Order: sequence, then C-alpha cells, then structure tokens
Amino acid sequence: VNAIVPEKQYVFGDDMPEITTDCELGNIKFISGQILTAGTNDYQWEFTPTDTNYYEVVTGTVTITVEAATPEVTVPEVSMTVPTGTEVKLSDIVLEEGFTWKDSSLVVNENGYFKAIYIKDNSGNYKEVEVDIYITLNYIEEPTDDSSSKKGCKGSIVASIFGVLALAGSVTILRKKRQY
Repeated sequence: VNAIVPEKQYVFGDDMPEITTDCELGNIKFISGQILTAGTNDYQWEFTPTDTNYYEVVTGTVTITVEAATPEVTVPEVSMTVPTGTEVKLSDIVLEEGFTWKDSSLVVNENGYFKAIYIKDNSGNYKEVEVDIYITLNYIEEPTDDSSSKKGCKGSIVASIFGVLALAGSVTILRKKRQY
C-alpha cells in the first residue's frame, strides 16, 4: 500500500491532511487522535481492504514536516510616573507572561519603543516574535522637605501587566493591540 499525502507547506494548527492511496482494493485513513505538530514527525495510517475475507488491515506511517505557527500577539504599552532623576532600566520593568526584553540592561531615559521577544509557550509549535513595546516616562519632582513621604523614592520600579508594584512612584500600564 502506497500512502499519499498532498505536498504542501503545513503549519501547526492545520488539520490533518487527506491521505490517499494508489491501491483500489480498500480505503486509507489516518488513525484518529493525531494532530500536526511542528517539526518532522511520523503519523500513522490504516488501510482497510474492501474484501477482509482475503486481505488484512495494514498500518504504516508517513512523515510530514510541519512549520511552527506565528502566534497572534497583543503588545503591551507601559506608562510610568517616576521621580525626576530616577534611572529606569528595562530590567526594572516586568512584562506579562511570554514577553522578555531583548536587552534588559538598556536604560530608559526618554519615551520610545524598546525591543522585546514574545514566546507563546515552550512547546516548539510557535515561533518567537520580536515586538516593539512603547514606554512613556512621566517625571515628577521629588518632595524637597525631610518628611517621611520622601522615603522609598529611590528604589527599583517594577511594572506588571497583571498587577502593579511601584517602589519609586506610580505606574500605569496601557494595552494596545497590535498584530504581528
């Protein structure tokens, strides 16, 4: 039995393709429960002969190469209020799950876009996507008296999309949907 799979570019998320055979003495199908996953993998098929009195069911495998899918990405934007003179590094800004800064050592000294990498999961079924995240810094003057309100203004800043912890000022997170 010769199993034939259409030659095309398969991507994770595609349905199992139709499988055919050049043998006219029965029907061929993929064994149920299989899904296409990224990489070069073997998938099992089963040939059931029309006349099972003389012929037996035959199984085999076919190799299919599947590309990783490009995930949809909602890119966050970050807006932070910090005391004037506070040095903010990208490593001080924690992003939502899946996002990491491309170079977390960069200092943010003006509003602008900064490179991040988005990884949907570690399955290997999705490509990594490089995105630009816009950061807005809003500077405020620190109090000049010796009151206790001055304490804690020189700490690190942590901004999270799911919750905000600000040791050096108030932080506001904005979300803007951008497709990549």
